[in-house]
Amino acid sequence: PSAAGPAAATAVTALRRHGNWQGPVVLLTDRPDCLRHLTSRTSRALANTSSAGHSTSARRLSAGQHDLSWLDATVVEVVLPQSRDWLLSVKAVKCRLFQELDRALPQATQWSRIMYMDVDVWTARSLHLTFIADFFNTVDRASDHHHKDPWLVLFEDCAAHAVGWCAGCDKWNTGVMVATRSPASLECFRRWEAVLLSGRFPTDQQSLDVMLAEAPDKQCHAMAALPPKHLYFMKDFLALPGAMLAGWPTFCHVTASNHIHDQGLFYRMIVSKLRASLGLDQLGLDAPAATTCSAPKDAAGETRRRLVAATTGPGIGFEEEVSDGPPPTRRAGRGRGK
Repeated sequence: PSAAGPAAATAVTALRRHGNWQGPVVLLTDRPDCLRHLTSRTSRALANTSSAGHSTSARRLSAGQHDLSWLDATVVEVVLPQSRDWLLSVKAVKCRLFQELDRALPQATQWSRIMYMDVDVWTARSLHLTFIADFFNTVDRASDHHHKDPWLVLFEDCAAHAVGWCAGCDKWNTGVMVATRSPASLECFRRWEAVLLSGRFPTDQQSLDVMLAEAPDKQCHAMAALPPKHLYFMKDFLALPGAMLAGWPTFCHVTASNHIHDQGLFYRMIVSKLRASLGLDQLGLDAPAATTCSAPKDAAGETRRRLVAATTGPGIGFEEEVSDGPPPTRRAGRGRGK
């Protein structure tokens, strides 16, 4: 399965090396055996780790797996919520971020904000270059508008595209989100999860839009949109041929990473160029999955894995900085799942 292959390793490597994130990284999964090669511990072994997330001795690896414990990720095993649709139950995990982390990691109760990322999001630029400043500016503007801090900060989907629309897009893109710990956020996540698990809608984005529309009050409307220049989809580069000349954005959402060979030539060329640019094709991340690890896939090839970059203190605890070229400033249309 993809979780045991390059997907999770690629995401964490990019976050560490190019995002310069030095804090805790947590992988939420219902199949921890698939991610054993990425970590030197699981949540059950936290008695031997510090609150700063430093690793203990590495585990014995299954055949065919590389020792990537230097990525210093913590694997947290989750129990998927009940749903007639397995994929919806996977997506519902993002509505339980605080509960799952607090249950497994004692130090997580001190994290006032957490940054969630889908495992197919590759970090291409330092989070400290402009993203953090833009994040706090976004929070400040939203706080002035809503008279309180937003419970969720994320990227827009349809409205962020250069052409102003895209087939199958919703208002919000939930692939990268920063959630603030508060009673309001817990309630809004609960409402979102309820709509998602109802099975009325096929995606978490649609469920979020409907939850906001049907909410009995306005407390969940305290959300904020991050500048679109920080996140591109691969098909955005197809519509903007000169975009790569300006440098990669902070986040590249490679939504077809699990079925890349089904994509067109130019899409595959862009992903290949991105991997080479980030040095991901030189790290041995394409090792075959361990034969003991198996996880079901849906029709789109998605597996049970989610990536969370945890943050500490009163704000996001990003620390280091590197320089890079300016990112593109516009986005172009894409179809869902591309």
